Amino acid sequence: MIRIAALAAAAFQLIGVCQAQGNEEGVDYQCPCPIGEDPSEACKQCRLIRCEIGGSALSKWVETKPWAKEAGKLWTKTCQGLSSANLHSSTQVVCQTTAISCVEPCEGQDIGCAHDCNENQHHARHACTSFPWPVPFKKVGLAETDLPAVFT
Repeated sequence: MIRIAALAAAAFQLIGVCQAQGNEEGVDYQCPCPIGEDPSEACKQCRLIRCEIGGSALSKWVETKPWAKEAGKLWTKTCQGLSSANLHSSTQVVCQTTAISCVEPCEGQDIGCAHDCNENQHHARHACTSFPWPVPFKKVGLAETDLPAVFT
């Protein structure tokens, strides 16, 4: 698990550098994070909230499954970790490169769990990237209470 996280972080940094270089306008359209500048608290909070929204979307897409909440929480934690470790990458890169190993949430579950978990992660990435900005910064419960119907 640690090796996967390290590899993901390395790939994430490379993609982030390429993304930042390819952005001619220097604007992060998902959060108020000027590319190449140190992120503000608003930028950091926006990314944390987007990660929560992504994890919540994953949980909601498979809400009838007993592993849904754990998978959503793990996706959120992984996304937030990538965001914190790669402060100068774009928000889109943070959201689009987040992926979890479904081993933990699927331990002891039915045989289709890993397939369902992996197949539904794109919903989390989409929700994380596409949630309309600005959103109110209410750290607790935002993803659960204010998730637009398009992601549920």
